[in-house]
Amino acid sequence: MTAEMTAETMEPSLDELFDQLAKAKPVEPANHTDAADPTASAAMLDLADPAEQHTQQEFEQIDQRLRSLPKLHNTFDTLASQQRPWPLLQQPKPKPTNDWSLLPKPDRATLDRAQRDLLLLRHRAALDPKRHYKKDRWQVPERFALGTIIEPTTEFHSSRLTNKQRHSTILQSLIADNETTRYFKRKYSQIQLTTTRRYRTKKFHHR
Repeated sequence: MTAEMTAETMEPSLDELFDQLAKAKPVEPANHTDAADPTASAAMLDLADPAEQHTQQEFEQIDQRLRSLPKLHNTFDTLASQQRPWPLLQQPKPKPTNDWSLLPKPDRATLDRAQRDLLLLRHRAALDPKRHYKKDRWQVPERFALGTIIEPTTEFHSSRLTNKQRHSTILQSLIADNETTRYFKRKYSQIQLTTTRRYRTKKFHHR
């Protein structure tokens, strides 16, 4: 007898509650006129089917039983809320020295502007008599860039160039140098003298 009483008094499990919800009939929503007029809603309740009232009571009982069940506590959620988010590792910005080997290809305007400087580099062996370079067929490289030499701060101020001595191209710096211009004039006069002598000797032999 006691076993039967305990079985009747035990609360149903979750599966049984959900089965009862599935078997129960859904309640039709009330019209807007019923919500607006309380007298009409009371009349509808009085005229309602007792079977619908029974299903409504079952729904309320099942809802109360579901609310009375203990809530499941998950430790993972608490740990996730307490744990601080790790900061994302910021990637270092690429420096201009990282891609120093990948020089850009110059456009047509850059080539035209640096045409005379490239010609001077090709014939650099004739610019200074004290410097000798290896004789090779120097050609304009496909990739090159124009830059400015920045003097270090440790260098003494007397060895630095003044603003008047600084020029934008190699040709302008060579023309502004007095020693270089004197060497060019002397070399030019020597070439003119040798050519005139050769011309006179050829003319004399033809006679």
